[in-house]
Amino acid sequence: QVADSRARASAVFMQRVSATCTPSRVHVHTKLAQCRSSRRFSPRIPRTRVVQGMATDAGGEASLSRSGKCFCEHTTVTLTGTPVAVSICHCSICRKLSGAPFTIQALCKAEQVVVEHEGAPSETASSANVSRCRCAKCGSPIYASLMKGRMIAIPLTVLNSSLNTPGASATNLKPTHHMYYPQRIFDVNDDLPKFVKSKGEIWTPESDLADNQNGGD
Repeated sequence: QVADSRARASAVFMQRVSATCTPSRVHVHTKLAQCRSSRRFSPRIPRTRVVQGMATDAGGEASLSRSGKCFCEHTTVTLTGTPVAVSICHCSICRKLSGAPFTIQALCKAEQVVVEHEGAPSETASSANVSRCRCAKCGSPIYASLMKGRMIAIPLTVLNSSLNTPGASATNLKPTHHMYYPQRIFDVNDDLPKFVKSKGEIWTPESDLADNQNGGD
């Protein structure tokens, strides 16, 4: 009887713990609709531990971890490791949604990114394959989800690190290429590859002629 009483008490205790403890983070590629009832929307880096400002990924390699906040500091974005690429985008959608002549973003795998945001961020499906998220309070762009959430684009404006940040690798956040260059509103004279679209065909002056013949934007 004593053992039965202890077992019942233990079961009641575990039920109470389960009722009060809920996960605070979810993977970034989880549908937003599944997160709207949670207190915090956040992609999660699996099996990652932070040691003296460096994050150790699942493979055991030490990588630099960068964090930043939106304008109102309601949202925190953390990037671990080196981005797959850092693109300068000249497309009309990025320009209109940012109010800038072009945007610069780090393209990363979903497991490299953690976004902490109380409640669900504001979401805009700007195209069939791109969903852009903003802080629900201040409206700052915080990330875009690509390829059904497998890839994440983080605006460099969110990250606190810059090329002059002590301890940060300057090469990790340097732009690697331009994309949708025919849609630019002014020329950029640098040595970076300039793509007609997101990748593939390299821009040439003749590309502008073809783009004008097709109606431009």
